[in-house]
Amino acid sequence: MKSIYQKILLSSLGFILFAVWFIYSNSSIAQTPLTTWQEQLEYAKNNSGRLNEGDASHLNLINYVYKGTIKSEIDKNKVISSLLSLDAPVVMHLPPIIRTDTIIMGDSCVMKEKSFPKFEIATIRELIEIAETTGEENPVILMKRQLGQLIQIGFEYLELEWQYKGKTFHSICIVSNKNEGVIYEPIGGNIAIGTNITIEKTTKY
Repeated sequence: MKSIYQKILLSSLGFILFAVWFIYSNSSIAQTPLTTWQEQLEYAKNNSGRLNEGDASHLNLINYVYKGTIKSEIDKNKVISSLLSLDAPVVMHLPPIIRTDTIIMGDSCVMKEKSFPKFEIATIRELIEIAETTGEENPVILMKRQLGQLIQIGFEYLELEWQYKGKTFHSICIVSNKNEGVIYEPIGGNIAIGTNITIEKTTKY
């Protein structure tokens, strides 16, 4: 697996911590705005696998458990250590699934391409091993620095349970209703769902 996915996984590190998107912020599909982490997680729990295509259709949030508030630098460091433990999950982005439809219109051919996410869920240990194989810097150093900037005292955290392709995964989720709900979560927060990007190409016969 490493020989196929090395470059793809390592290239994703530049943005892996900076956007909690899609599963939690997909309010365009929800009937009402999702403004709190409670609303966002309940929406993800009830809808995560049903609204998506590609590999995202196999990802389901099963449950979440509130763990507490980050009250000090000691708490913050403990949470970051949990997020970066060797068995902690990390998303491995792969080339997307492309679906192409061709429509004949008179003397023109219109091709519509839709892109859907494809990914695997790896561990921090695997990510470090891949970096070592390719001679890259240990990615945990970058991730620790980014998480240190992102996570603030006063934020809260939860443990999430996911199912993906028959396997169960657990992740730490950082939240704050003073900062638009879910702040960071390494699985659902890094998966594009319902990404129906359509490109039309017209070719004259």
